[in-house]
Amino acid sequence: MPTLQAETLYPKASAILEDLQRLKDEVTAAGNNVAGEVLIGASTIPGTYLLPKYAAAFKKKFPHIVFETRINDSTRIASAIHDKRLLMGIVGSKTFSRKIEFTPFCKDELVLAAQKDFDIPKNIALTDLTQFPFISRETGSGTRRNMEKIFTNNGFSPTNLDVVASFGSSAAIKEAVKTGLGVAIISRHAVEVELEMGWLKEVHIDNIDLTRNFYIAKLAKRTLPTQYQRFFNFLIQQGDDQTVE
Repeated sequence: MPTLQAETLYPKASAILEDLQRLKDEVTAAGNNVAGEVLIGASTIPGTYLLPKYAAAFKKKFPHIVFETRINDSTRIASAIHDKRLLMGIVGSKTFSRKIEFTPFCKDELVLAAQKDFDIPKNIALTDLTQFPFISRETGSGTRRNMEKIFTNNGFSPTNLDVVASFGSSAAIKEAVKTGLGVAIISRHAVEVELEMGWLKEVHIDNIDLTRNFYIAKLAKRTLPTQYQRFFNFLIQQGDDQTVE
């Protein structure tokens, strides 16, 4: 169990180490040689479909950067940032923490996807979803949190869905939909190829806006090391000019 002295010294020692790292970063930046490791946390969709291309483009500009990505759901990524296990993350939804700053940088569209031969109309009302078996993302997923918020804001309770299965990844959701197990709300990024090839079909939900933001998350009062700040700025520049209000 930590002693009183240890509890007093730990935050001061951490601050000294952060100052030393910041000084090292500033010296490196002064030489216009951005280098070092960039460890990024990301939720499933941005980590799988967006971050690789952004990292590749950034590395072309700064070849001495080494990327490492940790993929988990939005809640766990935010928790790791809150606990200082990660400096920065890209997530699909905000969490309720005043210590974390969420900066929108690009938008995404959720779609209702079904197997190509699944018996469902091309257009349905939101309340019609209760008539079909539904496949859901796991608790903590940004996709699920956004879906539930959109449904609730439109007067429909997600508890009315006939949930037949929950999965912890978009890939698993896609495979389950392909088998005809049910329909699912999923990011367009995740099913773009499947929709193009005709393996899945998109079902339009009348009068519902299913757009959302992706966010760059970091501690609100923490200065990022140079390579992280450069990547943060790069993401903002690469992201959509328009984000969801």
